[in-house]
Amino acid sequence: MPETSSDRHAADLAAARDGDREAMDRLIGDLTPLVWHIARSNGCTPHEAEDVVQNTWLALFRQLDQVRDARALPAWLVTTARRDAYRAARLDARVVSLSDELADNMESTQPAPEEEALRSDHDQRLWRAFAKLSHRNQDLLRRLVINKEPHQDVARALGLSIGSVGPLRVRALNKLRELVKEQDIAHPLDAALVDRLRAAEFTGREFDLFAEQVIDHTRPIVSAWIHSGRMIQEATRAGRRMLRMPEDLTPADVEHLVHTTVTSAWTDFVTTLKHGSWAPDTSLNDHYLDLCVRAFPPIYHAFRKKQFQRHSARKAVREATSPTKNIFTMR
Repeated sequence: MPETSSDRHAADLAAARDGDREAMDRLIGDLTPLVWHIARSNGCTPHEAEDVVQNTWLALFRQLDQVRDARALPAWLVTTARRDAYRAARLDARVVSLSDELADNMESTQPAPEEEALRSDHDQRLWRAFAKLSHRNQDLLRRLVINKEPHQDVARALGLSIGSVGPLRVRALNKLRELVKEQDIAHPLDAALVDRLRAAEFTGREFDLFAEQVIDHTRPIVSAWIHSGRMIQEATRAGRRMLRMPEDLTPADVEHLVHTTVTSAWTDFVTTLKHGSWAPDTSLNDHYLDLCVRAFPPIYHAFRKKQFQRHSARKAVREATSPTKNIFTMR
């Protein structure tokens, strides 16, 4: 099973107890957004929130040995930060006025609560996108979505009319979705190209040019990997069981394997693009090469089988026409 954030935090906490400063730094880097969020959501100003973050980590440093269940560390930080934030808010409860125009156009520079109740990579992308929203949209969504406050209370707290809360919520959520989607697209040019090809139903001049470029880019790589034996390693790494590559492959054998592999993989490649199975976190060239690696084992094994059959047939013919065998047969 892949390591979870809880497992990582438990390991770092154990190392921090043994004096590992880098482990403590990792904990601080991972969980400070959570502490910050707790402080701000409990009424602290940015300056007060900084004090709460500092006090919370100092408290943990002093009480490292008292946190017996390492997996409960986030909960311990939440409780400690909430208590300190409550004290800070009681000592200095202030409201900073902010114009609607400034609030709508100001991008948050503070970290988001990335580690609070996160269970997956999707949650991490969501909170990173949340941090890019304006302070006003963050406050609006935090009250409506996280705290489940009634529209009337939100309107009163933010100085809005009740009728505007719903539309503002929709716009804020749409903006959040856009920001999440932007993080998922590591190769936007490839994504845009696939959108155009899909609209053209994967036909036409652009598709033909695309096919030529992708295959011309990948074919020499496949050929080199087959020659060097790396294709076996890559296929094994991808979970495909492979026979060892023979040393007597002729150039014609290699060309046959290359042609069959890229042709078979191209069919799978286009199918994944049509059905939306490709994600733009991988380039189209890398995706096609990966499909070539996955297509190679059955093609290679079928080739070896035919090679063995031809070898057996030639051996049988040689034995049948051997003078020695004829002499023994006559006897």
